[in-house]
Amino acid sequence: GGRWKPLHYFFHRSIFADVMAACGQGGKCYVKNDSPVAFEGSCVISSLCFATGEGKELKTLSLTGDSALPPGAGITRFFDVDLSGIDGSMHMLIARCMTAGGMLLSVNEIPLAPPSRMRLPVAAVTAKVAPAHNDDGSVDVRLESDKTALYITLTTLAHGRFSRNAFAMAALGPAPAVTVVQFLPFGTKKADIKLLSESLRVEHLQENLNADHVVAPTATTVSFV
Repeated sequence: GGRWKPLHYFFHRSIFADVMAACGQGGKCYVKNDSPVAFEGSCVISSLCFATGEGKELKTLSLTGDSALPPGAGITRFFDVDLSGIDGSMHMLIARCMTAGGMLLSVNEIPLAPPSRMRLPVAAVTAKVAPAHNDDGSVDVRLESDKTALYITLTTLAHGRFSRNAFAMAALGPAPAVTVVQFLPFGTKKADIKLLSESLRVEHLQENLNADHVVAPTATTVSFV
């Protein structure tokens, strides 16, 4: 998408965030604070069911008062999450950390199995480019998905990058069914709406899995609002 690669987006919203949480096999998790100030807020670990798009909150870690994370860098606290009933072929974890005021600081989408083992539904993802610029020269792109879609990736010939990319969407739960991202121009004050719309591509993981994981044709649509 623009001049950023998927790893740039992964790092920006998780590993390189000042406060983030991660989990591994067996429900072994941690939260870390790299900020120079103490962190007061919470981290929520949820599961996302691929088939239904439903989310289930598995653990909420309250980090306020005496439980606040001291100033970083590298302050880490370990904790466990019960993964009973969670199967990596049918679920992924989503870890979100937010301030006490509700401001989202990080989102970490955590696969528990390689893509080849994931049983994903056939999802129709649509993207609509706004016909007018925002005040800062960016352009909104509205995405909708009727089912769970992982690693939704936007690419374009226009110069710039997307505010978010390579992310999950679902009908219900911790991954939204409707997402609005911005295309931020490089080297110019305003994004090229015409080139963005004409060259915008939307892809996701299920489209690239082998036939054993496909049960019906998929659809991806790009249009103007």
